[in-house]
Amino acid sequence: MAREQWHNQFDYVISLLGYSVGAGAFIKFPFYCMRNGGGAFLILYIFFTVVGAIPIVFLEMTIGQLSQSGSINVWNMCPLFKGIGVGCAIVGWIFCSYYNIGFVWFMYYFYNSFSNKLPWDNCDNLWNTPTCISNRTFLHNETSSISNSIDHGDLVNVSGLTAAEEFWK
Repeated sequence: MAREQWHNQFDYVISLLGYSVGAGAFIKFPFYCMRNGGGAFLILYIFFTVVGAIPIVFLEMTIGQLSQSGSINVWNMCPLFKGIGVGCAIVGWIFCSYYNIGFVWFMYYFYNSFSNKLPWDNCDNLWNTPTCISNRTFLHNETSSISNSIDHGDLVNVSGLTAAEEFWK
């Protein structure tokens, strides 16, 4: 069976962008950037992307196009590196499994968010324990407990899980 060819170069570039930049990158990148130093992280990220990531991706693309092989068979040109393709396939399978589980959690919470009463907003559900703390009660009691503990010099003692934590678990 003959391998399919790209119709034009634009299709190839768009497929590379889709492979390298996922939706998760747009959601998580600002968080990781600010958590790890903001502008200083961004400078190092761009530097290592230009110096490290782009040349390796370019090498992988050129070797793949030259040999017209997949990620497993492309390394047959050097017997020492034969396991790299199999390792990449295994890591890709693990990543896809992990990513799909995260997507299922997202869909589950998204589906439950359309109910009239959010299930993680109160302790009136079947899965809640007797020590459940309603989110509204928790916020109100936390504020009053803190003000009382400041007046009386006591430590704030809150036992139990919030309704959102019990919904998650």
